[in-house]
Amino acid sequence: MSGLLSAVLSLSRELELPVVLRRIVTTAMDLVGARYGALGVLDDEASGLEEFIPLGLSDQEYRDLAGSEFPHGRGLLGHLIHHPEPLRVRDLTRHPDSIGFPDGHPPMRALLGVAISVRGRIYGNLYLCDRRDGEPFDEEDEAVVTALAGAAGIAIENARLFEQTRASAEQFQRLLLPRLPDLAPFEAA
Repeated sequence: MSGLLSAVLSLSRELELPVVLRRIVTTAMDLVGARYGALGVLDDEASGLEEFIPLGLSDQEYRDLAGSEFPHGRGLLGHLIHHPEPLRVRDLTRHPDSIGFPDGHPPMRALLGVAISVRGRIYGNLYLCDRRDGEPFDEEDEAVVTALAGAAGIAIENARLFEQTRASAEQFQRLLLPRLPDLAPFEAA
C-alpha cells in the first residue's frame, strides 16, 4: 500500500505527457516486480494502437527487434482493447489469442493487462510480463495495477490539460507580437 501511494504521488508530480506515460510503465513494473512492461495508447477510433511504449528490454533485445513494427493491437493486445477488463494470462504460449510476436521478440510467459481510462474513455492499456520471481501474476498484482491505472488516468489528463494550456498561452503570446510590414520588393539585412 505504501508503494502504491508513493507511486500515485510520483505520477501526479509530472506534467510532460511522454514522461508521465513512461513513468506509469516503470512504476507498474516496480510495484509488481515485472521484468517487462509497456503502455499501448489507443488510436482515435479505439480500434488499435497509435503508440506503444515498451520498457524493460535489454539493449540486445532492442537490437533484435530493430526493424520490426510496433504492435498494432491484435492478438492478446487486441483482446484487451476490445474487452477492457483486467486480463491475467499464466502462459502466453497457450492462450488462443496469443499471435503476432515478431522475429527477435524475447520469450515472455505471464501477462497482466489493465486498461487506463481518461474521462470515462479508454486511453490505452498497461501490459506487464513475467514477474522477476518467476511466479504468475496474482489477484493482488491485479488489484495494485488496477488502482495505479486509475491514478494514471488522472495523471494523463493533467498532463494533457497542461499541454493545452501551454499551447494556448503560446498562441496568445504570438498574437501580441507586432506583425512586420511586407517590404517587398526590398530585402532587409
